Amino acid sequence: MISNDARLLLVLAGSLAFSTHGAGAPNMQVGEWENGVEMKMDVPGLPFAMPAIRFKTKKCLTEKDMVPNPSKENQRCEVKNQQVSGNKVTWQTVCTDKDGTTEGEGEITYSGESYQGTVHARMIPKKANVQPVKVDYKLNGRYLGACKK
Repeated sequence: MISNDARLLLVLAGSLAFSTHGAGAPNMQVGEWENGVEMKMDVPGLPFAMPAIRFKTKKCLTEKDMVPNPSKENQRCEVKNQQVSGNKVTWQTVCTDKDGTTEGEGEITYSGESYQGTVHARMIPKKANVQPVKVDYKLNGRYLGACKK
C-alpha cells in the first residue's frame, strides 16, 4: 500500500512533468544551434534565375526565442506573432537596413536536436524605381550543445 504522502508526491511529480513538457513547448533542445540556410531570390526582369546562396549561422535558441535568425549583418530584425503549435513554430519578421525593409513569414518544425523550415519574404528597397524582390529560404538546424556565454 502507498501512503497518502507518497501519493501526494507522485501526483505533484506527475503534474510537474506534464506542465513542463505538455505546455505547448515543441520538442526542441534549448542551447546553441547551427542554422543552415539556403536562400533563393526571384528578381523581376532578370532573364535567368538567380543561383541559390547557402550559408550557416549559429544562435542560442531558448523557449522564448525559438526562431533562428537568417538576417544579414547590419540588419535590425524584429520577430512578431511567434506562435507554437506542437512541434511547429511560426512567426512574422520585419528587418530594416540602409537599403530598405524585408518582411516575411516563417515556419519551422522541431524534432528534438534538429529542425526543418521555410521563410517567405519580400525585400522592399528604399529606392522608388526598384521593384520588391521575393526571397525564399529553406532552413535546417542542428543542436550543438549548451549556449556559449
